[in-house]
Amino acid sequence: MTKFKMDVKELAESIGVIAPCTAAKDSVIKISLLNKQAKNRDAGEGNLIMFLCYDEKKQIATFAAAREVQMEQDKLEMYVDGKNFSALAMVLGQREGYAQFEVDKHMTVDGANSRINFALLDATSTLAKEKSTLYRVNIDTPRLRAILRRGGYAYYNDNKNLVNMRYVALLFDKKAAKITVCSSNGNMFAIEECSNVAFGETDFPQASMVVLVEGEQLKSILKTLTDENSLIEVYGNQLMIRNGLNVCILRTAEAEYPLEGILGIANSQKQECEIKVSVAELLKAIDIINIAKTENVACCIIKDLGNNRICLQTSQGNGKTEIEVQKKNSFTEVAFNADYFKSIISNYDKGAEIYLAVGGPEEPLLIKKEKEYAGLSCLLPVSR
Repeated sequence: MTKFKMDVKELAESIGVIAPCTAAKDSVIKISLLNKQAKNRDAGEGNLIMFLCYDEKKQIATFAAAREVQMEQDKLEMYVDGKNFSALAMVLGQREGYAQFEVDKHMTVDGANSRINFALLDATSTLAKEKSTLYRVNIDTPRLRAILRRGGYAYYNDNKNLVNMRYVALLFDKKAAKITVCSSNGNMFAIEECSNVAFGETDFPQASMVVLVEGEQLKSILKTLTDENSLIEVYGNQLMIRNGLNVCILRTAEAEYPLEGILGIANSQKQECEIKVSVAELLKAIDIINIAKTENVACCIIKDLGNNRICLQTSQGNGKTEIEVQKKNSFTEVAFNADYFKSIISNYDKGAEIYLAVGGPEEPLLIKKEKEYAGLSCLLPVSR
């Protein structure tokens, strides 16, 4: 029989990391306990223990410390029901102390005045990391989160006719030392880039490469990026992100994606009217439009009132609000999908100001973090 203990807070934290995979139907958690000492991330020492879950599209693993371990073998692998074990870990994590584990013909977890038995399941399939590394990139995590957040939100996951739009494109450019992230749903697109990225040496000679990852899968792993630095590795059909004690592997896709076309459109856009506006005030204005809307899909009309003021109103005119801005040149009015507009603006910090470029009624709206900033979002106008 094998015995060990885990701090309930650390247990809950570890299972929270792999939660995007345990939510899948019939999920299984692989628990690997090693007869090897390793420093815990917070305090003390213990044996290294790994929690891993794979849901056919992504695999997430995280490492923690098990204490007071009694085991004879060098390594013990256990497989338990993902949803039930996750639920227990979350409940225990709301308390204090340790959970005691006993593993024989089944796994018994004893903690917080509770005792639960888990059946040990047969070994399930996991995603083995490919051997040949195409790209290796070291990047500080805040910058990584920023490019994934502002460049990877605009994918479309529902329309079967736009199946390729469910992907987020990541362009790795070793020669330019940058990563570009792009997504689109056909009505809007987002582009964000990170320069001065440290590319490591690999045997792959190609200077640049586009990798496609499902937007929903990429979004689901953002919470695992908690450490200050991240390592990205690209393989033949996998993208791995290692962050502290967390390792995420996403399956990549081979599909047609209009990245060059989107980048070409972005580089050719320049609207006459330049507006600097508060993110918080703009979000409040959009919320007012959504409250006042009478149609299923809200249409947000933006009008130039002059004197550094703009007006947002519904297509029926039954709701409107004015905002003070800093403005160069002028426009008349232009209409956009209010939901798409809000989804773009929501990716910027509420305390910040952003730059909008507005043209004529048939020209797109450009949104940037700063006027001369490389990344941008583009929203196509709608007919009234």
